[in-house]
Amino acid sequence: MVGLPTPAAADPARARHELRRYAVDTWRSMAAMVDPVTALPADNIDGSLDPSTRSAYTSPTNIGGYMWSAVAARELGIISRDEARSRIAATLASLARLARHPASGMFYNWYDPCTGEVLRT
Repeated sequence: MVGLPTPAAADPARARHELRRYAVDTWRSMAAMVDPVTALPADNIDGSLDPSTRSAYTSPTNIGGYMWSAVAARELGIISRDEARSRIAATLASLARLARHPASGMFYNWYDPCTGEVLRT
């Protein structure tokens, strides 16, 4: 309804706490999606954050989203600068090994996050 205070307007400290909690939960989800060998994120996991439920595909969009999430987590103090640097460097190293379209140099749409192999759909 118009005129009713929003939670942030009613209690800014509570709103900041909730936003921080969302950021931490989001980072935990992103970190759980990452293959420990390739540092490539899966497209999704189930709600349990169990790494065994990672999907068997990823995309350049997922990979970019993961790296931006690492930057945001670093800026919010959720992870250290060293952790962010290490995670992003590992992902970039895997990106350098991924096959690309020969004529354009563009990444393909889908890759196996465990092996980096192109998935043809």
